[in-house]
Amino acid sequence: MNAKKNIERIRTNPKIKVFLVLLFLSAVYWFFTSLSEKYIYQTTYTINYTNIPENLLFQNTPSNQIQVQIEATGFEILSHKLRTKSLSFDLSEFKTFKKYSYYYLPNKQIHSIQKQIKKTQLIHFNQDSLIVFLGNLKTKRVPIISQVQLSYKSGYKLTTKLLIVPDSLTIKGPEKYINNINSIQTSTQELTDINQDFTITTPLLLPQKELDKLSFDVTEVKLIGEVSKFTEGTLELDIHLPQIPENVHMELFPKIATIKYEVTFDNYQKIDSTSFHLTCKYPTENSRSKKKLELFLSDKPDFIKEYTIKPQEVTYLIRHLKSKENLNSPTN
Repeated sequence: MNAKKNIERIRTNPKIKVFLVLLFLSAVYWFFTSLSEKYIYQTTYTINYTNIPENLLFQNTPSNQIQVQIEATGFEILSHKLRTKSLSFDLSEFKTFKKYSYYYLPNKQIHSIQKQIKKTQLIHFNQDSLIVFLGNLKTKRVPIISQVQLSYKSGYKLTTKLLIVPDSLTIKGPEKYINNINSIQTSTQELTDINQDFTITTPLLLPQKELDKLSFDVTEVKLIGEVSKFTEGTLELDIHLPQIPENVHMELFPKIATIKYEVTFDNYQKIDSTSFHLTCKYPTENSRSKKKLELFLSDKPDFIKEYTIKPQEVTYLIRHLKSKENLNSPTN
């Protein structure tokens, strides 16, 4: 009850009203006087980059803010607090110090930068240097490598090389990042007990750190495999002489070798001794000290992918003939 009487007394007392008005006017005067004075203040400017050199682009996201000490009136400081202001930096004035890297020293150019601002006085930039990375936009095609682990049911194998569709992809972006990418791998998966043809779709392991800077025309691939059951075959083959010079007689020891090969059941009946041509190379001056020649197949069916030859090497004897009449007479 007493509080209400006191409030009513204040409202009706003219002296108190005058006092309150004068107090308000004093506060307003003090406020505007304070805003008119100059202060040292640290603020942040946004950065606008201008005049990007032709054919170049940023290799990463450059710094977009810079902190600076300013001398300004309270009104200017209040303006900075209400909205962020910006400064422009001309990239043609940046100097290069290594590949892709360009720098600018704002404190050494503070008088030039000051021209962008009329009322606020720039005192000192907190950052000694601005560094940006510039380079070319590049497009590169790299191979795709499968990391899928394949294990087959006993007796089954791929009949042809694993097919990756597509087998490569195009990367586009800043050359700083593209130059280090030489291949892209698929995700790691495992297929077991495979006994038939298969087609699977698998995602690619794209570089996550540079994902926002690069573009890829492919993000997943198909792996296609043709699978058949294999069996093992064995044949004894005559070893054919290589092409030899005139007036030379050559003998090989042994004259027969054994070949073991793997073939699909469908092609097993197509194989006989005439399917292969087993031979060796005529020795050169450099290889004669070895005294043995390696055997190889100069002809075989295309569907034979894996085979072994025993023995792998043969010894040889070479005779130089004087004439047809003394065919068996060795020369010195």
